[in-house]
Amino acid sequence: MVTDRLIIREITLDDIDELYDIYADEEVTKYIDNLYENREDEIEFTKAYIKNMYGFYEYGMWIVQKKDGKVIGRAGISNREVDGESELEIGYLIGKTYQRHGYGYEAVCAIVNYAFDELEAEKLNCFIREGNHASEKFAERLGFEKNSIVKCEDTEYIRYVRMK
Repeated sequence: MVTDRLIIREITLDDIDELYDIYADEEVTKYIDNLYENREDEIEFTKAYIKNMYGFYEYGMWIVQKKDGKVIGRAGISNREVDGESELEIGYLIGKTYQRHGYGYEAVCAIVNYAFDELEAEKLNCFIREGNHASEKFAERLGFEKNSIVKCEDTEYIRYVRMK
């Protein structure tokens, strides 16, 4: 996907070092799972992800890159098991230096449009950990509405939903 300022693309192994730089900021990763501590484990995970996720589902967590080539984060679509059902989830992470410049909004808007137009999704979710007020406001700005509290893998999330 290409937007006015961004390229949203599949991850490659060449992106891992830049992701470690972004994920090094504890404020950025406070409410999300971090990368593997061992770089080799992250490489193996990424190889499997590339092989299994993109080709099978036609979506996944993509790299968000400025058109000048700088990797500034990740955003995309994933599957989350909720009450025995697989739900489509929008996820996003933009490096601290690039937050509050509209990059996250630009990227996620393109991804939401892709999900509704190309994947023909009828519903998208954002699952946000309690206390992550910035993500709650961001989800609302994107047109998601607070729906419920759900528990996934022993963690409670506030579910935000956007219908097509």
